[in-house]
Amino acid sequence: MQAVQCSMGVLFARLACFTTPQPSTGWQNLGTMSSDGSITAPWFQYATIGFCYILAMFFSNYALFYVNYPTQVIVKSCKMIPVMASSVLLHGKRYPPAAYFRVVMVTIGIIMFTFFKKASKVKEGAQTQLIGLALAFLSLTMDGFVSPNQEALFSKYKTSTHQMMYYTNLWALVLLAGALVATGEGQRALGFVAQHPQVLSKVVQFGLMSAVGQFFIFFLVRSFSALTLVTVTTTRKFFTVLWSIFWFKHSLSTGQWGSVVLVFVGLAWEEAAKYIEKQAKRAKKAAA
Repeated sequence: MQAVQCSMGVLFARLACFTTPQPSTGWQNLGTMSSDGSITAPWFQYATIGFCYILAMFFSNYALFYVNYPTQVIVKSCKMIPVMASSVLLHGKRYPPAAYFRVVMVTIGIIMFTFFKKASKVKEGAQTQLIGLALAFLSLTMDGFVSPNQEALFSKYKTSTHQMMYYTNLWALVLLAGALVATGEGQRALGFVAQHPQVLSKVVQFGLMSAVGQFFIFFLVRSFSALTLVTVTTTRKFFTVLWSIFWFKHSLSTGQWGSVVLVFVGLAWEEAAKYIEKQAKRAKKAAA
């Protein structure tokens, strides 16, 4: 499924690169210079992003074998924690005190969500639950390496969004192809599809929706505003949890509902603060 998803991403992004002008410095090059003499983005940075991207997805999906979907989404909604840690430790960035408070807020929400889980409603044992949470947090750790490295490439090499999407999915596909061959899962997957051809349409739909979804993110940022994107992504996470709870009849205690609110309030505050800061910088620049 992930291989199909990445393949669709590579195809769609490459087509987009052909139809719109792209910066020469954003293309991956095994050397250090592009054809016009400018410095290009090094291949190993794209490879790091692609590998961390697919590992984050793998750990996230594998966690669903041990925890339910709302739990996984709540943990994954806290992507700003590893991103902040990676930015501070690896890239020397500094954040205002309010930003750290929001991180604490979200972390407390996660702890509350786990703590208030009713033991009578949990089908898995404590050890199984712990494995699922560990996998979800490993996914967060991988996410922490993706965004800061992408930001560095965007800033230094002026990489376009389509170039980033193309190389991220391409290197992720390289890792997936090796894993599929080494583990034999690729052959088993093909055999399963041959025996059950009705699933092929679902697999293709999954890959297409993923690729199109990435394009919509770029479209929102380019054609509307950061606030529009923040509103869509934050509310999407919230309604995804609510839909899963009601559709699959997951039960949440009062304490867990409170933790859900706390997490998403913290996320919304974080994104709103980023937007306000960005608008203030624009106003200051315009005044100068």
